[in-house]
Amino acid sequence: LDEGMESGTRASGDSPEAGSGSAEGSAKQTHASAPGSPDEGEEGAGDRTRASAQGPEAGDEAADADDGGDGATWNPNGHFVTEDGKNILPKGDLTRARIIIRSLFMPEGEAAGQRFTLAWWEGAQQWLRFEGKRYEQVHADELRGIVLDHFERWVKKNEDGTMPRAALSTAQAASIVEALKSDCTIKVDGLPAWAPPTIGSDGRPLFDTRRERPEPGGLFGRPVIVFQNGLLDLDALRQRREIELSPHTTLRVSTTAMPYELPVEAIRAELAADPKGECRGGELCAKLAPEWIKYMSAVSKGDDDVPRCIQQYLGYILSPTCEYEKFLYLVGLPGVGKGTIVDIAAELVGRDAVATSSLNKLTGQFAIGPLIGKSLFVFDEMNAGHSTDLVEATRTFLSIVGNAPQSVDLKNRDAMPEVRLNGKALCTGNRLAKFADPSDAFGRRVLIVRIPKTAKRTDHGFKKRLVAESPGIMVWALFGLLDLWKTGGFVQPANGLELRSMFRRLSSRVAAFVEDCAVLQGADIGEEITTGPLSVKASVLYDLFVKWSESKGMKPLIMEEFGADLASMTEDYAEDTMTVGGDQFSVWRGVRPRFVIDAKPRAEWTEEDVRASSSTVCGVGKVALVIGKSLADYAIPSARWAPMGFNVVEEEEDQGVR
Repeated sequence: LDEGMESGTRASGDSPEAGSGSAEGSAKQTHASAPGSPDEGEEGAGDRTRASAQGPEAGDEAADADDGGDGATWNPNGHFVTEDGKNILPKGDLTRARIIIRSLFMPEGEAAGQRFTLAWWEGAQQWLRFEGKRYEQVHADELRGIVLDHFERWVKKNEDGTMPRAALSTAQAASIVEALKSDCTIKVDGLPAWAPPTIGSDGRPLFDTRRERPEPGGLFGRPVIVFQNGLLDLDALRQRREIELSPHTTLRVSTTAMPYELPVEAIRAELAADPKGECRGGELCAKLAPEWIKYMSAVSKGDDDVPRCIQQYLGYILSPTCEYEKFLYLVGLPGVGKGTIVDIAAELVGRDAVATSSLNKLTGQFAIGPLIGKSLFVFDEMNAGHSTDLVEATRTFLSIVGNAPQSVDLKNRDAMPEVRLNGKALCTGNRLAKFADPSDAFGRRVLIVRIPKTAKRTDHGFKKRLVAESPGIMVWALFGLLDLWKTGGFVQPANGLELRSMFRRLSSRVAAFVEDCAVLQGADIGEEITTGPLSVKASVLYDLFVKWSESKGMKPLIMEEFGADLASMTEDYAEDTMTVGGDQFSVWRGVRPRFVIDAKPRAEWTEEDVRASSSTVCGVGKVALVIGKSLADYAIPSARWAPMGFNVVEEEEDQGVR
């Protein structure tokens, strides 16, 4: 059959050798399609061959199929057709499933090196169907209906030679749908993703040809954005600032696509006019989205970093990768326009590519399922309720932003042990939310933009005009992505720096303490990089933390929790012991109290300053030093503690430190 089907013929004959694919004794007959047959009208549909070879010697699907008697012809979709045009349903769920694939789920146009248009995503246990530009979810019930409808007029051959209607049951249809998985399964840990071909270079399914899978070329494996007029190669855009569009392909498994066409020539002209990327879309964006550009100017209040940060992040949303592991937090009074920005972001990627959630929902058993395959996660008014498990909500949110593998429970389905969510988080709030974040991971991943109050709007058509400009705003966002690549990171507007500091302090008490009173080795606390080795007597630093907590009206953590939170903030943290003057005590390495000398540039430090900083702090203004042959604690000027806003010691004259 392998050779016979390649030429569109089937060998016939009365001897066992007739099924071997030999051309001897073969004859071509025109295939008469049954009413509603999927082959009716197809190119080459008349090129069919009568098959009379029977029995296992034939070595293919046709050998085991009912031939319908004299005059039956072989249909390359995997079944026989009677002389009067009736399709004969073969035995076996897999054989029937492959008929469905050949008839209904082969891609249009050039199929060589492509995939079937039906896919079973094994991890999510979802059926997906390619609809020309992207895949859409299809339920098993719908597939069963498709199977029943396709085989509605088919007949089966009984042993007595009669051929009644096959009349498949729902259970039989379900078995065929289950068999489809053997040829349609994709194994990926998240969408969008690339999947290998299931169709050979000759345009035939690989299960027909029994050949090696062809090597996919072109864009395969590279990051792309799916637009209505093709796939944008992000490698070409990032490395060469070139716009290269390729045709849509079934190999790109994505349930989302930009709802607009990319104006290729206009963008190419703008890139040529601004080769260094200094204008971020410049005149082109002003032409395509004038209302939006005016709105961003009003929001900026003279600080270009505000619209620039928003532009970069909207471009980041378009990208299928999560390499920067950041989320945007829009903070401002009610009615200042946070929701307008969120609505436009949703319009850019398409409403069906957006999922909404909240901190409360994130703690639910099935909270992650709705986020799978989405491009944008919106957390509106991101605040935790009284019953919210803040620790679990924080952990889940951080893992989403960091694109960590998720274990996802699905309703009425098996759990997904490992899936990556490739969407971006966009959050809003009238005030800053509080998280349980002792490691200060939020502080490193958040971008905060304060949206100021602009002139009161009475123009109720304003948002509609912005939505109408969405294709132009999408171009503006694409130039923001180029700017993000150029700078290597997001711009944090000055109007969000204070809020960012407040956010970090709200989320991590220990991070706030370190910012006020201590220095970490090799960590950026208070935007400051310090070098070690640093160390402190554990009880000294903990007593300082207790006094700091009391000055803030907070109940201090126990010593073990405090040490654990410190350990999560720097890789250099370690616990040790030391004996000074006969007194043995615990030491924390990688941290020490803040000294007065820390306010000076490192280049201005004296030799005594360096010695004080690298010695173990034993008390207020005291460090452990080796003088002569003994190790003892000494008070030296370079070890004086910095002012901390509260009384560090009971008596002012002791080191004179407050």
